[in-house]
Amino acid sequence: MQTAIPADYRLEYLYQHVDRDEESGIGIWLDHFKSSLDRSEFRACEQLLRLAQHSQSLASRSQGRAAVLQNGGLLHLFQGDIPIAKIYFTRALKLYQGLHDSYNVAQTLTNLGEAERLQGNWSVALTLYEKSLSIHRHLRGNPLGLAQVQNNLGLVLMSLGRWTESEQSF
Repeated sequence: MQTAIPADYRLEYLYQHVDRDEESGIGIWLDHFKSSLDRSEFRACEQLLRLAQHSQSLASRSQGRAAVLQNGGLLHLFQGDIPIAKIYFTRALKLYQGLHDSYNVAQTLTNLGEAERLQGNWSVALTLYEKSLSIHRHLRGNPLGLAQVQNNLGLVLMSLGRWTESEQSF
């Protein structure tokens, strides 16, 4: 006979393991404690397991690393450490490109463009923004991202003295 384990502990254990990408461990745990769970607890656990498995199928470890790099780049950018931000963004961009994640490729190109703009590298920023803009237009589902790129593009064009073109971006 198994020792009864409090439901709160079982669910907390499950939540912790879902976050650690151990769906097989969760499945074994679920089978082991199945008899001590009431029907509603068991269903809740099964749903968490399915959610974990679904999340893993949608987001690989590379996706997670890319997101961490992207966020690290933003952190460095906001702190004014632009050279380090560019390193993070470049690494994230390579991962997103490898994953064929167009949405995040466009976002990362925008962030790289912003880093270049802040360093006064207008032509590099312009190229990055134009690439991002092209992807955003193709995706048609992120009006905020599109607006951000167009605004940043306008700022670069103003800095280059291309006033008429910059007005069209805003």
